Amino acid sequence: MAHGKVTMTDIARAAGCSQATVSLVLNDVPHSKISNETRLRVIRLARKLKYGKTSRVREKIAKAGPQRIGFIVDRLTSEMSALAEAVGAAYWETETVVLVVQTMNEPARLRVAIDALSAAGADGLMVVRSEPAVVVLPEDIGDAGAPVVLVNCSSEDDAYPHVPADDFDQGSATLFRDMGAAAALLLQDVYRITR
Repeated sequence: MAHGKVTMTDIARAAGCSQATVSLVLNDVPHSKISNETRLRVIRLARKLKYGKTSRVREKIAKAGPQRIGFIVDRLTSEMSALAEAVGAAYWETETVVLVVQTMNEPARLRVAIDALSAAGADGLMVVRSEPAVVVLPEDIGDAGAPVVLVNCSSEDDAYPHVPADDFDQGSATLFRDMGAAAALLLQDVYRITR
């Protein structure tokens, strides 16, 4: 970095892409053929390196993805812990914090968890079940202002995107890590679309 000022070339080197790609991403050029993975990597690195040439670019970087994820799980088993670790690993470069709350499968605790995570400024919520299930979510969960993704469960009205266990190899030793990584990507996509 020349003279302590971060440039698009610095971001390109760190991201393993061209300066032109960085420019297309940060200037939000329509119809540019850049993969979501590369786009997210560039935005994350721009945030991490504190790049912000213009207020529009700074706003785009700030809105690129969650900074605090609420991970609401019915029971914190070793499998659910592995899933939470995978979510945290997916967001590691952006210094996103995963806030884990266990509900013991009690609806009242789910309500308290959502309220507490919303008050803590969660930018995204994951509702996770240790066993596949249809969950009853509070009607106002969308009012929390954060996108919601369901993992290993679905809602009664199928109103929320979800990551079902059936999409993964059930015999795999990495089943829950794979589900966590997929949930993190899905939450990033939902966050980007809703912002």
